[in-house]
Amino acid sequence: EDFAAAVVEWTGGKGVDIILDCVGGSYAMKNVASLAVDGRWVLYGLMGGAEVDGPVLGGLLRKRGSLLATTIRSRSREYKADVIRRFRDECLAGFIGFEGEKPLLKPIVDCVMDVSEIIAAHEKMEENKNNGKIVLKF
Repeated sequence: EDFAAAVVEWTGGKGVDIILDCVGGSYAMKNVASLAVDGRWVLYGLMGGAEVDGPVLGGLLRKRGSLLATTIRSRSREYKADVIRRFRDECLAGFIGFEGEKPLLKPIVDCVMDVSEIIAAHEKMEENKNNGKIVLKF
């Protein structure tokens, strides 16, 4: 599925205000197409490669988009602990819901696989064949 087309349709052509991207290169043009004017694209991984083809920078300029690149791997333990604390305090409730209301956030699960299938799960992820999380069942 072309997620960029789905985003444009879902937002009535506006695009999204923020993109959290752990894929990188192979999604670059689709991310630009999905981004709203003055939107922010946060790149925090390169699972789809570091190489980019096409007019990505031109697209960002046309949309006055911001690209923020970061990684957590090289950060201190204190920084990582703070990120986890802030996620718990500021975001986690969105996955649970408030006082009987539906949750605002919903994780996208591609599949659930037994831990004995971990090699197949990893191969699926490496080949970018999943749309969402691959959950391992122990």
